[in-house]
Amino acid sequence: MKAMEYKGSWWNYWLNWLIKNNDNKLVDSLDYQNLEAIEEAPGSYVRK
Repeated sequence: MKAMEYKGSWWNYWLNWLIKNNDNKLVDSLDYQNLEAIEEAPGSYVRK
């Protein structure tokens, strides 16, 4: 199977999709200052 190549940018298609599918609902942003840390930095995955 081969991918089809299209000339130009996909940004215009993406923008049109966003405009058409926008319900104008705002979502509250997260307050990162009040999130609990899983562990101290650097995480344990760094030390493995």
